[in-house]
Amino acid sequence: ADVFITVTNKESIWNTSDLSAHADFDHFFTKGIYCPVIRLTEIYLIAAECTLETGNTTTAIQYVNILNTRRKDALLATNASLTQIRAALRSTWQKEMNLEGNRFTCLTRWGIANQVLGAQGFQAPKNNLWPIPLDFIQNYPMLLQNAGY
Repeated sequence: ADVFITVTNKESIWNTSDLSAHADFDHFFTKGIYCPVIRLTEIYLIAAECTLETGNTTTAIQYVNILNTRRKDALLATNASLTQIRAALRSTWQKEMNLEGNRFTCLTRWGIANQVLGAQGFQAPKNNLWPIPLDFIQNYPMLLQNAGY
């Protein structure tokens, strides 16, 4: 619970106090409250996803279970199938990183954004990328707009 309140905690890898954040950023995003940029939890999630996608299911399960233990959730079985591990990992991403602004990126990376966001008008592959702002394109004439925009 103190992850978003105190600067010195075991969860914080990099935070806004490390950035000497601009006052506007600090006020807008944190309203003057400490804001972690990278947390230990995110490192475990990245490691779990990486090891899973490179075929090391045993290590992926271990990383997911570290987080499940901390959260007092049921542990993922050591003989879980690839589908079960992937589902548990995605669920853990959603629970652990709920308000940290990376859900869309995860859904597109996993190739399931259309399933999850289709009812809200999401259309793959067009919406997998955001449009490049017009002023960027005008300032950098070699830059091409993402397809579909």
